[in-house]
Amino acid sequence: MPRPHNVLIPALMISLNAGLKNIFIVGADHSWLEELTVNDKNEALLHQKHFYDQASSKQDYMYQLGKRPRRLHEILEKFMLSFKAYFDIKEYAISIGASIWNATPVSYIDAFERKPLDDLLSTKNDIFNC
Repeated sequence: MPRPHNVLIPALMISLNAGLKNIFIVGADHSWLEELTVNDKNEALLHQKHFYDQASSKQDYMYQLGKRPRRLHEILEKFMLSFKAYFDIKEYAISIGASIWNATPVSYIDAFERKPLDDLLSTKNDIFNC
C-alpha cells in the first residue's frame, strides 16, 4: 500500500482489496496548494480546511513529527507523495481489473478519469455492480 498521507489513500486500497471493481471519488478536492503561503518570516503556513471546521480553521504550521514546523519544500514533498500515490493506486486498480473515477467537481487529483457524478449515476450499465 502506498504511504497513507491522508485518509483517501488507505480507503481506496481497502476498497480495492475488498474486491470492489468500480470506485467513485466524491468530495476530494485536495486543493492544498491554494491554502499554502509563506509569510514575511519565511514560515510556511497551511490553512487546512475540512468540511466540518471551515468557519473555525486558520493558517498554521505543518509540523514534522511534532518537532518543528515544516519548511515549504518539505510540505510540497508531502503533497507530491500523496499525488504520486494515486498513480500507484491507479496502476494497481488496472492490474486487478478495477476502475476508479473522480467525480469531484474541482479536484487536484489528476490520476483518475474524471466523470461528473450525474453522469455516473445515470449510467445504464453494470457500473454499480461490484
